[in-house]
Amino acid sequence: MKKRIYRWLRYLLITLCICFLGWFLFWPTNKYAEEPGSANDLTPLVTVAHQHDHWRGQFMLMTVGIRGPLSPVMILVSHCQPFTSLVTQDDLMGTENDRQYMQVQKYYMQTAINNAIEVACQQAHVPCHSQYDGVYIMNVAANSYFNKILHVGDTITAIDGHYFHNSQQFIDYVHQLKIGQRVRITYVHQGKTAQATQRLINIGTAKKPRPGLGITLTDKDSVKSQVPIKVDVGNIGGPSAGLMLTLQIYAQLTHQDLLHGHKIAGTGTMASNGDVGIIGGIDKKVVAANRAHAQVFFAPNYPANKIIKTINPSYQNNYTVAVQTAKKLHTKMKIVPVRNFQDALHFLKNEYH
Repeated sequence: MKKRIYRWLRYLLITLCICFLGWFLFWPTNKYAEEPGSANDLTPLVTVAHQHDHWRGQFMLMTVGIRGPLSPVMILVSHCQPFTSLVTQDDLMGTENDRQYMQVQKYYMQTAINNAIEVACQQAHVPCHSQYDGVYIMNVAANSYFNKILHVGDTITAIDGHYFHNSQQFIDYVHQLKIGQRVRITYVHQGKTAQATQRLINIGTAKKPRPGLGITLTDKDSVKSQVPIKVDVGNIGGPSAGLMLTLQIYAQLTHQDLLHGHKIAGTGTMASNGDVGIIGGIDKKVVAANRAHAQVFFAPNYPANKIIKTINPSYQNNYTVAVQTAKKLHTKMKIVPVRNFQDALHFLKNEYH
């Protein structure tokens, strides 16, 4: 009898150990790891007048690598890896799933490309103009009648046969309709145009009702230039490539060798007026640039002030973090502070004239 009990206890213990090991090694948690990503040569990704650049050296687009969802063992391993941060799925994606998250990141990248083309053309005195393409869908509410029809990444081009010049005109038109009223939308999904008719819902409150489709939206624009410009970054998303794309396009438009054989890395969003904006994960991008043997790294420079600290108490200046990271790496790579496109251009023209 005792032998049978011991045998069953042994089987139970083995089963529990196998289950624990399986959980420890393979069970997906809600944790993701942000780590140093890649340094991508922009030469094969950008064509101007149907040509790639021909200079020695390269401008590099920096990325942050994301792994996940992590198993418990990978969480422990990540704690031991330098320049790796753990984030929850909610912090990374909010309420979006993987596909929706990637669609939104692609939108941010396309906006960065548009702004890069616009600024580069302005600086190079090449005619260009912005064109409104429709309403880009960032999210579809669960209670929307269009929930199973529209998807994140779709573009609404018309409603009831009406076309608009910006998303505000679209919103104003919908707001003068009635809750429950049926509307016909024309939209583009994965490159194909389609139509759908459904009812409007109340997107306001019981006291202040307001009709709407139940979507989160923004403007979808494209930029057309006199000189053909094409940028294809594949599956890379996010807005932080703006500065480096602008430098690459400008150099090709003006036929200027700004590189002189050097590897130039950097990061920062690009506004249509040429201002460079702050980004996340700059320490990881500095590491990736150092691994790629970059000689220069452009970093957005916006020191903290009382207003910024009030809004975001944990704010750290991108440039400061980049310098600190470079010191930890004992790298000779030069960290250059920038606040606009001209800062970066001025450095390159004076450093490598």
